[in-house]
Amino acid sequence: MKVYPNFKWQHYWCRKKYNAKKSGIDFSLTVEEKLKLIESFPADGHPSYTGYQLGRLDHNKGYSFDNVEWQIGIDNRREANTRRDYIEKRWGNKWQEPVG
Repeated sequence: MKVYPNFKWQHYWCRKKYNAKKSGIDFSLTVEEKLKLIESFPADGHPSYTGYQLGRLDHNKGYSFDNVEWQIGIDNRREANTRRDYIEKRWGNKWQEPVG
């Protein structure tokens, strides 16, 4: 039974779930919710590193239908790189609260 429009979409969802689980992030999107997200994809094609990606609205929560949206990849990565948890994971305890 074919569920996703093509192999690239199937691969995207498998990779997204695998990476979330590997990072300890809950991934509770159902097949039906994934299909709704595919229908709402803002461009032709499929998610990519340089195009649109599925991002979480609240990074303290996992990938659930009410906590995700399509985001431009570079904006998603830029925002992620400024989060305290990312900085501490990458650079250790070198986080400093902004002055002002």
